[in-house]
This record gives sequence, structure tokens and C-alpha cells, in this order.
Amino acid sequence: MSPRSAASFALLLSAVGCRSEPLRGGTAVGNPSIFSARVAPPEAVTVDAARIAVATLTATPCGGQAQTLVEAGPVDLLAAQTWSVGGALCAIDLQPAAPLELSGGSGDARVQLALTLPRVQRGLSAAPTGALVFELGAPGWTSAAALGLSAGAVVQIDAADPRHDGLVDALIRLSAVYEDRDEDGEVDDDEREAGGVDDDDDDDDDDDDDDDGDDGADDGGADGTDGADDTGDDDTGSDDTGD
Repeated sequence: MSPRSAASFALLLSAVGCRSEPLRGGTAVGNPSIFSARVAPPEAVTVDAARIAVATLTATPCGGQAQTLVEAGPVDLLAAQTWSVGGALCAIDLQPAAPLELSGGSGDARVQLALTLPRVQRGLSAAPTGALVFELGAPGWTSAAALGLSAGAVVQIDAADPRHDGLVDALIRLSAVYEDRDEDGEVDDDEREAGGVDDDDDDDDDDDDDDDGDDGADDGGADGTDGADDTGDDDTGSDDTGD
């Protein structure tokens, strides 16, 4: 083999080797997608800290293999951490290792949440490139009133609290992936109005959740209005009065 051929062969091996390595910590291959994760703000609650320890956070480019963004480490859901993913993004997978911890306040009342989340997987229908934000929940997924944040109160909710499951349900059900057009790591109003880019596979589940709206209200989730409607139908319907 000539020196020139040997050099070309070595370069080819180097290129193949680079492509076969999994992504860890943010080195992109090709045209990257920029990915970040956040938690949406509750109504009338200022969130001071929100983080979750994950077993793995992975992203899968279209036609490629899953790339590990975080392994056995924390994800700050307020700090707009970003990771680069090579190519258009087709799926994300978050496997928690510990509860999501959120602390904040409303006036002089304080709240501390420790929410045990299930594994969260999202497929992206639009296969977008550019900046993306995975937002857990949506603005108002819970509220100061639903959490019982009266003056001077200190509220702590974990898996043993009866409100826990309703909060987790609201947080997961309202989550979505949005295009981050200004690349600020947040979901702005116009970006939210454009809608999420993840597949909507939960229509049947949403129908079931609508039937259980009063449970969401009791548990601190964002279904308070549905719960009110159900109560009204039961207590004041003309048919019941007639009986």
C-alpha cells in the first residue's frame, strides 16, 4: 500500500470510529438539534429550585441510535441546561432515578414537592432540527390554592401524601416538546401557541382523565374546573331534583 493510500485508509477508519461512538455530554454529529428540559411554573407560585436525578436521559436522532445525554446524574429544570444531538430528533427518553424535587413559595408560604415520576418517553412527529425544549407540565399545572398555600403555611408533599398522584398525573399529562425558536431554553407564548412537536398518543387517556376531573382537583392537579362541572351536574341537575 502506498503512503498516500495508507493515509487515506487511516482517515477513513478515524471517521468511522467517530460516528460509532455514543454521544455523551453534548458533542454533535451532523446538523445538531439543541435540547433542553424545564418544568412549567405553577399558578401563583414562584419556583426557587427544581431538579431531578435521572438514571438516563437519552435522545434518538431519526434513523440513528439513542444518544446518552445524562447518565446517573442531576438535571436542573430551571437552569436551561442544553445538550447537542446529531441530526433531527425523533425521540426522547427520561428515566428518573429519584423524585423530582421542587421548592418555591407564594407570599410568606412555602412549598416543597418530591414527586415520583414514571419513565417519560416522547416521539417527535415533526422530526425537527434546531432548538427544542421538553417542558414538564404546563403553566398552571397546579396552583398556590390547590397546594393549600395560605399565609405562613409550610406545605410538604411526597409519595405518601394523597395529593401526590394527582400532581404527577397533571405534570406528565400536560408535558410537551416545543420548538425553541429564540434558543433561550424557555417556552415563550408564541412558541406555546404554535403547539408541541411530540406525537399525541394520549387522546384516549385524556378522555379517561376528563371523567376523573374531580379527582385531579382533590389531588392538587390542574383539573379543578372539570371537577367543579362534575359536582354541579351531580348536585343540581333537574333530573335529580325531580326524583
